[in-house]
Amino acid sequence: MSYGMAWAGSAPGPVSPRSWLEGIYDYATKVMDPDKIFLGMPAYGWNWQIYDTPENLGETYRGVSNTYYAARYWMTGAYNFTGDAPPQPFLPIVAYWDDYDKVPYAFPHVYDYMEGADAVSREYPQLADTYNRRRYLTAYGKEQKTEFGTIFIDRDADGYWYGIYKGILGFMVNKDELARMNLEAPQDWQDLLKEEYKDLIWLSNYNTAGTAKLVINTMIQKYGHDEGIQYLVDLDKNIQVYTKSGSGPSKNVGTGECVVGIGFLHDGITQIVDNGYENIELVIPSSGTSFEVGATAIFKGAAHPNAAKLWIEYALSPECVELADDYGSYQFLVIDNAQQPSQAADFGLDPNNVMKYDFEDAKNNITTYIEEVMNALGGGDDRFQTE
Repeated sequence: MSYGMAWAGSAPGPVSPRSWLEGIYDYATKVMDPDKIFLGMPAYGWNWQIYDTPENLGETYRGVSNTYYAARYWMTGAYNFTGDAPPQPFLPIVAYWDDYDKVPYAFPHVYDYMEGADAVSREYPQLADTYNRRRYLTAYGKEQKTEFGTIFIDRDADGYWYGIYKGILGFMVNKDELARMNLEAPQDWQDLLKEEYKDLIWLSNYNTAGTAKLVINTMIQKYGHDEGIQYLVDLDKNIQVYTKSGSGPSKNVGTGECVVGIGFLHDGITQIVDNGYENIELVIPSSGTSFEVGATAIFKGAAHPNAAKLWIEYALSPECVELADDYGSYQFLVIDNAQQPSQAADFGLDPNNVMKYDFEDAKNNITTYIEEVMNALGGGDDRFQTE
């Protein structure tokens, strides 16, 4: 018997997925003579009512089994969702093929009734536990390879998030203001410490902005723990404002209120292309910089898990990510075979001039690093904006 992963009382899922079969096969061949093994394969599926609890539905279980032909009738409209009474003008079904587990899915009323009461009313194996290293309805094993140049950004090891774009950390400077002050644009991180840039640099708030947290991790990974924190203490002497959001500096460079901004360069491209600030120059630090990964994921216990899977399918497609530059987002895309925004290439930026970034260290220690930096800065002052 090689079926029964999902059943009448379980959450929706495949009856005999590839990972289930692999587990059964691996076990069976270890304890039995392979020549004596026959795998029983299913020729049925399940319909689950998941828009309400079994108690409210008057049922013991949510699932009702059906044969291949019954499933076909549901898909083609021979069976319907209104008890043969009108209205039944459309077939409100979205279907897709899970190529990893070799399983078809059909979602009736996927946008209407998918309230996912299971997620809040009870725990079940596919949500709470794993089978054969896979978490069902939470991690989603889409086989989307994503890469850009020498940087490889695929899904994380457990399949919990998928990269869509890479945002490069750098400097945005107001060329007119620098010329008026007879100053050159900084070309590397150490340049920012020069006394000539005192009160000219804007950065975001370490407590409120992900961009600033990336700056902390970058300096610690680039120079070492103690030296990285000391760098930020020295940099603080030249900081005029710590904005609440990471995009705050970029929004004030074109006007001249901020002369040198630290942030993601795609925010600077937005100011140049969409807002007409041609006086902005973009700089990737010459010794290398770090980057963010813009990603998408499914929350555990999501109210609409099936719709969320459909979103992942679409979000990790060239058709989706290529819409970004139509709406003022000029990040470097990491989806293979997606066309890069022409605006990103027009400014001669090299997205591969980035350091080897330790995401695990950043994830595990950023809270401690923020506390250490803020303590080194004396707790902060009124330059640290929170609104």
